[in-house]
Amino acid sequence: MTVTPWLGVTEMYVGPATLGATDFAFMVNTTSGTGVPTNADATPTYRIYAQGGTSALLTGTMTAGVVDSQTGLYKVTSLSITAGNGFAAGNTYCIRIAYAISATNRVDIYFFTVT
Repeated sequence: MTVTPWLGVTEMYVGPATLGATDFAFMVNTTSGTGVPTNADATPTYRIYAQGGTSALLTGTMTAGVVDSQTGLYKVTSLSITAGNGFAAGNTYCIRIAYAISATNRVDIYFFTVT
């Protein structure tokens, strides 16, 4: 599902997350400037921000290597969506994925809500 959420640009919704979950997971597909699935030059990184927030709640690196031999498909597993990490039920969060393809930096935006 593609929507226009709170950032005012088209983004992808990765689904709801339950507050207290320690197994929140998502996948992304890195693409070239023309939208063709392409492996990143290095493993993509992620930063998760609260709506209106300026500091990342969680940061990290996606899986090393491509998932299931699919071009450009990377995943994150076992994120802790807890109050201790700054999450709250009813809020929306932004996931910023950063990577480079052929030395050109790219950023994709995804979001999820906490229930």
